[in-house]
Amino acid sequence: MGFVLRRLGASVFVVFGAITLVFFVLYMLPGDPAALVAGPGASPAMIANIQAQLGTNRPLWLQYGSYLWRLAHGDLGTSFATNQPVLASI
Repeated sequence: MGFVLRRLGASVFVVFGAITLVFFVLYMLPGDPAALVAGPGASPAMIANIQAQLGTNRPLWLQYGSYLWRLAHGDLGTSFATNQPVLASI
């Protein structure tokens, strides 16, 4: 029983580490997600509006906290391609 509890405890840290790694790797990728969503001919005002909708204009720690909060509640976000919830697509 102790072995199973230790393994479960360790898996919590592994999952948290993987979630954190994915967040920061995606954050460090070049390009602006809002500019990609807006398209090539988008105005700076349109891009700023999309950044506000996506929350990418907020400080990194707020984005990370929001990401963890939504993830803990089963919200995987909205697909950029289909504009549908990702969880429904999975």
